[in-house]
Amino acid sequence: SAAAAANAAVVAKAMASPTSSASATSLSMLDDDFKPSAAIVEVLINFLIRVALIAGDSKEPTGPALSERCVTLLTSGLTVWPEANIKYTFFEKQLAQPAPDK
Repeated sequence: SAAAAANAAVVAKAMASPTSSASATSLSMLDDDFKPSAAIVEVLINFLIRVALIAGDSKEPTGPALSERCVTLLTSGLTVWPEANIKYTFFEKQLAQPAPDK
């Protein structure tokens, strides 16, 4: 659907342009003791992508705000963990869905 494509574009933009390196440095200095495993980072980043896409396509009034928050968190997450493994299959599923009849 058009909404799903628009949401996917916003998420893709967030993934392509994480925040500045100064922000990354300040975020990484918050707690140098905890280092999540690559598996945890992958789950977290992919979860944020999925929620951003689903919430943005939701008919609920809080959907767009939740989607925007997820994109903000996704941008921060990719700044801290730029090597995160992103699974693109969810993008493909969202974009391949036929537009709902209205």
